[in-house]
Amino acid sequence: MIVSAAEVCTHLNLQGEDTDRDALLAALSTRIEAAFLAQCGRADRPFLPAAEEPITELVDGTGGTAVFTRRPIGTLTSVTVGGTTIEAADLSFRIGNTMVRAKDGTTVFGAFEAPDAVSIEYTPAAEAPFDAHLAILRAIAAVYLQRGAEDVRAESEGGVRSEFAFAFDDPTWRTAVADNREVRVG
Repeated sequence: MIVSAAEVCTHLNLQGEDTDRDALLAALSTRIEAAFLAQCGRADRPFLPAAEEPITELVDGTGGTAVFTRRPIGTLTSVTVGGTTIEAADLSFRIGNTMVRAKDGTTVFGAFEAPDAVSIEYTPAAEAPFDAHLAILRAIAAVYLQRGAEDVRAESEGGVRSEFAFAFDDPTWRTAVADNREVRVG
C-alpha cells in the first residue's frame, strides 16, 4: 500500500482512534491506489516496497560508463564486471535512482547487450515515487472530505458559490499519472 490510513489522518489532522473512520480510509486508499495504478498501466505490476535484504541482479552490458538496475537503489554494495568487483565507495549513484557510474569515469560496464555481463548487488528502495504518494494522498483526502456529496459539483449559499474539487482532476494527480505511466511495447 502506498498511502496508509495513518498518513491520511495526519494529512487531514484527524485526532484520536476511530475504527470506523480508519476502516473507511483504508478502503479508500486501496480503491484510489488501484485507480492510480490502472491509469498508469501498472494494474498488474504495482509499486514494490523497499527490500529488507540485498539482491544480486544480473544485467546486460551497456557498452558505456553507466549501468542501470531494474529497481531503485536503497543501498549499493558492489558491481562486478568481467570478474572485477567495484566496491560501493568507488561508485556513484543516488538513492531512489537506478543509474550507477564508476567514479573514475572510465569503467565500461560490459560490451553493449552482452548477456548478464554485469552483476549488481544492492538493496532496492521502495518504488513508489513521491509524486505518486502525494497524488494518492490528496485524492483520498478529497474523497473523504466530500463523502455524502459525491454527485455535487458546486453549491451556493448566501451568494457565495463553492466548487468541489474532483479528486482525479487535481493537477497533482494528472501529473503523477503521466510521469509514472508505463508504456508497453509489443
